[in-house]
This record gives sequence, structure tokens and C-alpha cells, in this order.
Amino acid sequence: MKGMKLLCPILLALFLVTPALAEKANLRHGFYMSLTPGQVAGDASDDVDFLGLTLAVKAGFTRHWGLQLLGRVSFDTESSPIDEEDQFQQIGASAVYMMRPMKRIRPHVRLGFAWSRLRAEIPKVITIADDQFVPMAGAGLEWGSRKTAFFAEVDYSAGEYFQDTIIADDKTLINLSLGVVFKFYKD
Repeated sequence: MKGMKLLCPILLALFLVTPALAEKANLRHGFYMSLTPGQVAGDASDDVDFLGLTLAVKAGFTRHWGLQLLGRVSFDTESSPIDEEDQFQQIGASAVYMMRPMKRIRPHVRLGFAWSRLRAEIPKVITIADDQFVPMAGAGLEWGSRKTAFFAEVDYSAGEYFQDTIIADDKTLINLSLGVVFKFYKD
């Protein structure tokens, strides 16, 4: 929970400031919350399954193009004989392209960057953590009304973590977000 000390104030500022700026600029905007299962896969290490929460805000500049800012915190879901506790955090920004083939179904793709942090701890023995600025790509689908919709999204990012240690490893981060998006805009 130590990483939450940094992430919580950033997310709070993100969610208080971004909608106000979007409203002032008369942009379509909204936010979403999702349950996010994911996996961190490495070349030299075992895969670790995570479960977490993602919060994000979106601002649309045109009918199709927009910006998404997200914050995510996840914890490992596996039990370990040595009580290892793993944590994954991400704060990112992406350009989003929303396709609108139908009124109620809206697929989208996004491309951006994220600050990612992996942390592994064996309580009272050792804690290691590494931060990386990584590229991020995703695709998803919203279905529902213009104001409230369900969505599913998969995103992918990759980075080289723990470079200065004997456990240096290329990690691939894959997340599936399932949740609800709430939108606010003037007609």
C-alpha cells in the first residue's frame, strides 16, 4: 500500500481538474471506472496475475478524436509460499480514436505512453521496485447510450524492468478493463 501514497493524490487531482477544464473548453468529456484483471509476463520470470482498479477521464476534441488519462493500481492474485506481494501501478495518457459505425456501439483504439511501476516485496526481507516510461496501446468497445455505457478494453505495454539487478527482465503488461463510462457534454 506504500505506492498508494503517490498514486492517490495524482488521481484525485486528475479527476478534479480534467473535467473542469473540459467543461470550460466545451469539450465532450467523461470518466470511467473499471475492474482490471491483468498479467505481467517476463522473459526470465514467471507470469504474475493481477487484479486492480482503473480510473480514467476522457476528453473529446472532435467527433472521433480525444485524449484519455488513466490511473491504475493492481495487486497480485497468487499466493506464494514465501508471502511475496507484487504490485503494479500505471499513470498514462493516450490519444483515442472513436469509431462510430452505430449509435449504441462505439469501438475505439488508443496509443500513448504510461509511467509504470512494478514492485515486489517479501515482507520483512526485501523490497524491489522499478519505474519505467513505456509505450502503451489499446483497443476496446463501448456499448450503451451517449451518457452511460458499458465498455471492455484491452491494453498492452512493455518495458525493461530491474535493469541494474540480477533479475533484469523484459516485461509485457496486458490488462483487460471491464466497467462503466459516464459522459457529460452539452447538446
